[in-house]
Amino acid sequence: ISAYADTPEQTVYTQSYHVQKADISSILCKDAAQIRYAERSDGEEADFHCFVKKGIDSVDIFPITTGTIRIGDMELPSGQTHTLPVQRGRNFFTMNVTGEGMEPETYILEIETKFSANFLRGDADLNGQINAADAAGVLEYAAALGSGESPHVPDDEWRDRADFNEDRQINAIDAEQILEHAAQTGSEGM
Repeated sequence: ISAYADTPEQTVYTQSYHVQKADISSILCKDAAQIRYAERSDGEEADFHCFVKKGIDSVDIFPITTGTIRIGDMELPSGQTHTLPVQRGRNFFTMNVTGEGMEPETYILEIETKFSANFLRGDADLNGQINAADAAGVLEYAAALGSGESPHVPDDEWRDRADFNEDRQINAIDAEQILEHAAQTGSEGM
């Protein structure tokens, strides 16, 4: 919209307008261990990140938005608490935000499990190195699981360390990738 005053100075005044977009101001995350705001990020896989400790299987979120959020078939009105199920590793939730008279927006919320300080993916035996011994342990576990047994797991984070490709399955592919990683890092160290 532009306007001018018919004066000797011929001053032009311009003001720009745009349709308001449905936006998320903040997301408060609460689990059994802690309460904190999801971190907002730019240029990442997700727009919001929320980190939880290992063993957490659900997170309550409290979104503040200019509209209404939908995650799949679930509607999440602004200012109300909603429970999201999470699994170990990275969990992504697509949030479609709409509001009357506003352009719709899509955001991604990532809820990720944090591990202890000594966590190193691929180091199944916790010796500080990723090598053939780790791959052998993964293969033994996968073989036992494949034969219907309930294989022994040394500690709470073993499955996460052994799941090298992060597909939530522990199998020969993880062992293969552990061996490839060990070969690459071994040759780089020479």
